[in-house]
Amino acid sequence: MQATLKNAEAKMITENVEESVEIQVIEIENPNAVMLVDEGKQFVIKTDCKDPETLFMDKDNFLPMIKQVKKIARGLVADVHTENGYKARKALNAKLAKLKNAIEDEGKKVAAALKAKPKKVDETRRTIKETLEMLQEETMAPIRAIEARQAEIVDITNLPATAIGCDSAGCQQVLEAINSHERDADYWDESYAEAMDAIKDARRQVEGIKASAEKQEAERAELEKLRAQQAEFEKAAREKAEAEKREAEEQLRKAQMEAQAAKLDAERAKQAAAEAEKLTHVDCGEADARVTRESMLFPSDEQEYKRLVNREVLEDLQRYGIGEELAKQLITDIVHGKVRHLRVMY
Repeated sequence: MQATLKNAEAKMITENVEESVEIQVIEIENPNAVMLVDEGKQFVIKTDCKDPETLFMDKDNFLPMIKQVKKIARGLVADVHTENGYKARKALNAKLAKLKNAIEDEGKKVAAALKAKPKKVDETRRTIKETLEMLQEETMAPIRAIEARQAEIVDITNLPATAIGCDSAGCQQVLEAINSHERDADYWDESYAEAMDAIKDARRQVEGIKASAEKQEAERAELEKLRAQQAEFEKAAREKAEAEKREAEEQLRKAQMEAQAAKLDAERAKQAAAEAEKLTHVDCGEADARVTRESMLFPSDEQEYKRLVNREVLEDLQRYGIGEELAKQLITDIVHGKVRHLRVMY
């Protein structure tokens, strides 16, 4: 594509200052300017720019073409009411459409290429970065291996502190963790002697802590055993005391019941004696009865004898279904002569 176009029309810029100075901007040629060529059936653009990306990155490159197109389109003299005028406008529209589509398609290609560039840049950056990081790792690997071994030795020296306050089982777990670091000289390399010393010292410390924990556990177990025995003894003593207390309470209850029964028996006997005594003082109303009483062979047994007779009469009457109170009243009436033709013989 061979063509040249000036970047812009010559412009005159006049500024009114204290002294009117007229400044003229000279024309500057644009080597990338796009020129329009009318080939009859279509418009063709020409430019000296060989790079589409450079061409589309500056819209000023298309200003000459746009100016030409505007001049052609707006300078068209065609009466749309005539056949020739109608066809002329349709033909111009088709040429403009083709020009638009051609430029649009080319621009899309440029845009697509530009969008792909960041990915290509990122891919290049990533490849370089990964390669350099890999080389860094390879370069530092021996140093980091030494640092890792030294850090592991530090971890070994810190392990005994984790056993403080643990029981014997916890201490055993710490010992197993220490033993897991015991590897051959190829693994430890230059740190082999230092690592073996650290493992040995850590094991010694934890074994001491474990021995102390086992002693405390044994003492606690013995103390718990003694406490259990004491609790069992106290329980047995408490149960025995409670049993003795229940037995004493039962005996007291029985004694109270027996005393109550004896008291009731005594009261009944006393009441019976009083009633019998009462009957012995009943006057039969017969003179010969007094003579008979006075002439008894054993006057000192008279009252007791009368009580006996009265009780026997009472028992005999009760056998016939007469109640106790009614029987007593009947005996009293008989003694007092209130029942005709009936006497109690003493």
